[in-house]
Amino acid sequence: MREFKKQVRPIFYSLIFMLFALNPSLSFGIFGPFSPVLKEYDESALKKGSYLRLDNGNVLYARYSPAKEGQPTVVLMNGLPDSLNFWRQKEPLLIQMGYGVLAFDFRGQDHTLFYHGSDFGDLNWKAQVDDVRALIDFMKLDKVIVSGLSYGGGIAIAFASEYPDRVSKVVAFAPFVEPVEPVDSFVSDKAKMLVNLNLYRDLDQAFESLFRVVVYTTYPLAEPGILLHPYKPEAVLKLALGIRGFKAHEAIKKLPKGSLTLVGGSYDESVTLEILMRLWNATPEEIRQAFMVVETGHRITTWKSEVSAQIIHQVVTNEHLKNGLILDIDEKSNEFFKRRNHIIPITCDSKLLE
Repeated sequence: MREFKKQVRPIFYSLIFMLFALNPSLSFGIFGPFSPVLKEYDESALKKGSYLRLDNGNVLYARYSPAKEGQPTVVLMNGLPDSLNFWRQKEPLLIQMGYGVLAFDFRGQDHTLFYHGSDFGDLNWKAQVDDVRALIDFMKLDKVIVSGLSYGGGIAIAFASEYPDRVSKVVAFAPFVEPVEPVDSFVSDKAKMLVNLNLYRDLDQAFESLFRVVVYTTYPLAEPGILLHPYKPEAVLKLALGIRGFKAHEAIKKLPKGSLTLVGGSYDESVTLEILMRLWNATPEEIRQAFMVVETGHRITTWKSEVSAQIIHQVVTNEHLKNGLILDIDEKSNEFFKRRNHIIPITCDSKLLE
């Protein structure tokens, strides 16, 4: 009998583990969250990170360090498959400069995804913008600096266009402002073909079905973290579809005057410099502040945490931007931008952080 129990025990434990792995919301319901859900501001809990119940009824996970007197707060928005932990290296640099720092996970991301499980609700860009508004209201913040990478950069621009009176600066790192090519065109063409063959009645439904295949099969190769949660591939799919309809070239015209700084990676193959230049050219002159190029790929804020903190500091203080600081970057990007105005190629200079 003992031998039988020894053989059965690991199988039993494996089944239990699989049950909770496949249904995180069940494990949440039994064991509860790692921190309580706050219904009102609690500074000590927020410094460590906590779930928040917002005035629109949604729950987000956030971490917040208040600003020193007279300094603004920077709201950091994650890339598509990321979490607020991707800002860990950058947060202390900003806090050291006196800025308040508010980082959070969108619905469909990391801690917030764990809370909601498969019931993450509507993930279109307007719903995410409303969550950001409710989060800022929860913190009782007035005007903030919004900054984000990729997906987060797109939502930062969207938020500033919807609530320009709540934003002083927008610092968008490789923001999502156009569908990623050639993937979008390829999937769109195949979706039209399926509709013409009467396999789908609705073009959007056909596109979503085909795009789901792309996300589930190819995204994990580039972003292995997408596999850390059983619902994350579907959440990433919904997040990507939700921002696909965002018209950045129209929204950009509603931003506050002198608020926009675009930051691109010289080696970025997802949000290329050409894409950002199209957005920059569509931006009214009075809304522009600076266009910067960092010698890196798409993940500017992860690979260049010091320079991204430095850029935000320069945007707020207008240091070096007035003087048109030009630092060395690769020859190709420098050649591409040297004939254009408002372009500030930049690499990391740690001395500026001292």
